[in-house]
Amino acid sequence: STTRERAEKFREARAERDKKVVEAVKTFAEKFRDKTKEWMQIIDPKTGEVTYEEEGSEDEVGDPEALEGKTEGKIQVHNHPVETTGDEPDYPDPANKPPSAQDLGKFFDDKPREFLVVSRDYTFSLKPPPGGFTEKNKEKAEALFKSMLVKNGEWRYPTHEDWQALAAKTGIKYKRTKE
Repeated sequence: STTRERAEKFREARAERDKKVVEAVKTFAEKFRDKTKEWMQIIDPKTGEVTYEEEGSEDEVGDPEALEGKTEGKIQVHNHPVETTGDEPDYPDPANKPPSAQDLGKFFDDKPREFLVVSRDYTFSLKPPPGGFTEKNKEKAEALFKSMLVKNGEWRYPTHEDWQALAAKTGIKYKRTKE
């Protein structure tokens, strides 16, 4: 076979693999978008297979010990429950909360290829900044977020606009998609 034919087969295989990943994320969103507890799945980006699933509480999911070695380079997706406000009772749209400040830490610690948060109406995507998941990048992002979100010693929940600003300053690839 020619180089062109091999390249075309490679592109077709990658498109099929990507389609399986998109389907797995879509299935997760349909299944867990309206739940009152957080759920998480780890998806293998090479196959679209769910390799791990965990049920959490109303405001947390992701047991660090259970996740050890399962997330790096994978697609990590979890939902933000619709009927709970957790410790953010004043958040303007609790059913559509973007990733939390705690999610930022998990994103850097777990080192996924993509970190997705599904809310009632949106899917939020985080991808690594240039240079990847270095301690320096993590410290910079966390310090910036803290400077943006802490007033008088009190944290507030980040908004979509906060994530856009953080992404612009750190190189984290952030996207919000309306469902």
